[in-house]
Order: sequence, then C-alpha cells, then structure tokens
Amino acid sequence: MSTRAHYKSRNELRGEDVEREGYDITSPVECSREHEVITRMFLALARGICGKYFPGKPLHHQIDLVCLLLYVIIGHVKRRPVTVSKLSRTFGLSRATTQRWLSELIASGYVERVGNDYWLTEKTNSPSVQNVVAKNVDLIIAAAKELANIRKMPKMDR
Repeated sequence: MSTRAHYKSRNELRGEDVEREGYDITSPVECSREHEVITRMFLALARGICGKYFPGKPLHHQIDLVCLLLYVIIGHVKRRPVTVSKLSRTFGLSRATTQRWLSELIASGYVERVGNDYWLTEKTNSPSVQNVVAKNVDLIIAAAKELANIRKMPKMDR
C-alpha cells in the first residue's frame, strides 16, 4: 500500500473550480505581496548580474560565481581585500573549490590576484557594467516604491 500523498495539479484544481462557483485557488501557505515583490526584484537582479558577468555558464554556477564576486566587491570597496581562506570560511567551501572559482573570476577579467589578496580590475568600470548597475538601481527603487505603496494599504488588501 502506497503512503505517498497525492497533490492535485493546477489543471485538476481548475477543473474542480468550474464545478464550484466562486471558489478561488489558494495555497495553504500564506505569502504576502511584500514577499512577492522582494522575490521578483531578487530574481531580476540575479538574472541581470549573472547574465552580464558570466554569460553561457549554467545558472547555478553563475550564481555561485556572482556570490564570490560580490564578496570581492565588498572587500575592494572597504579596502579590505578577500583571501582564499576568508572566502572558503564564508561559503563553507574547500580551499580547492574556492581557488578554482576565483580562477574563473580572474579568467573573466573582473578580478585580479595581488599576493594573496583578490581585487577588482578596471573592467568593472566599463560602460556595460555601469549600465547593469544603473538598471539594478532602477529595479531596487521601483521595488521600494511598490513596497511603500503596499504598506499604505489596509492589511486585508495586501
């Protein structure tokens, strides 16, 4: 005897809806509009950044590389460059994996190694990268405005 639960597909639920007038398909898990706006913003940011910096690589690997790159950017801006050890601890990766991924960042031309430290290169100041940054700022501002409007709504309408 099988103990697996059967979850109905959207089409099965829609078929039942035709029979029950006024029935709305809802998830048993509540998710706020704020959550939706933040999720859409994050996905748009991730797609834009991944597509710009690492086109042609699988999305899951693009995201790994972008996360590493973001830490290099923060270290660069703070004038506290990252090292393999620091990144390995931060991400819970082996030093070998971290070094391999840093080698990919170096090959992409966005990062350079100076001694044991990793810094950004001039390529991050290129017009195409600055264009992506400007688009990301616009995405964040639009999401912030949408979130502010949602906050003004009564709780029942959110």
